[in-house]
Amino acid sequence: MLIVRAVSVVCFWLHPLEGQITVKVHNLAHVAPWDLRLAEERASGIFRHAKVTINWELIPKGDAQGQQRSEPWNPADLHLRLWTRAAIGSNTFSDWTLGFCLSKEQSTAVVLADEIQRRAEADSSNPGDLLGLVMAHEIGHLLLPSPVHSDEGIMQARVPTGLSDRRRMLLAFSRQQAALFRSEVGRRAGAGK
Repeated sequence: MLIVRAVSVVCFWLHPLEGQITVKVHNLAHVAPWDLRLAEERASGIFRHAKVTINWELIPKGDAQGQQRSEPWNPADLHLRLWTRAAIGSNTFSDWTLGFCLSKEQSTAVVLADEIQRRAEADSSNPGDLLGLVMAHEIGHLLLPSPVHSDEGIMQARVPTGLSDRRRMLLAFSRQQAALFRSEVGRRAGAGK
């Protein structure tokens, strides 16, 4: 009986995640490498709970279109642009806006890195951690079929700031959202071939 339990534990840990997607990061706001690495780890952890693996790819700064000239656009990839508020214009969005979906058709979302930095400083929180939450939220919008926000979890209309580390760790996607992600990731993988 002990051996059977040990085998089931091993099988649990070897069970692969159900989906994998590439997110191309365009760091036009010049987010510090350590903050960006922490943000990617944070967002990856949130998606790991939804059984989706994210492969991060940093796009060179000189590549304004977000694609290498020799590389065709791949519908399986998502594009996450780290911009400043000045890059989008001050009157475009509310002061609470930390990110938005730029184009679902082109799988592109924007995260306002300077707003996140300012908010993190005001809340005495880690900017990389908050950046990761907002990145996960915006990637969620790209993968969900509708732009609707939820009442709780990471897809709330306003990503909660000023939370304790423990409360922040509890932010996740719902089971229904996770199932929708896995379905969309599978669809995109088929379209990208």
